[in-house]
Amino acid sequence: MAIHRLKQVAKITRLGMHADGGGLYLQVSGKPGRVNRSWIFRYATAGREHQMGLGGLDTVSVAEARDKALACRKQRLAGIDPLADRRAQQAAQHAQEAAQAAATAKVS
Repeated sequence: MAIHRLKQVAKITRLGMHADGGGLYLQVSGKPGRVNRSWIFRYATAGREHQMGLGGLDTVSVAEARDKALACRKQRLAGIDPLADRRAQQAAQHAQEAAQAAATAKVS
């Protein structure tokens, strides 16, 4: 059953991947009674499947997850791998932080 038909997403306890459509899934893992729920965007590039985490259900609402999945689909249409793009942005941010730390250390 697609998630958009469910009224209470937070009450899903059956372990596994629950499709919402457009590559968006609610991943339910853990043990019955103590489950973790997170949003996953699934896609394939060059015949390989990729899964990109979008955040936990406690911090990312259904609407936000759908918006994030839409942004990922738009990147895919533009020929951009959303997971590789996110990793590149994180690497650039870490490099910038390291450069700032080095500059701060030289001033001190």
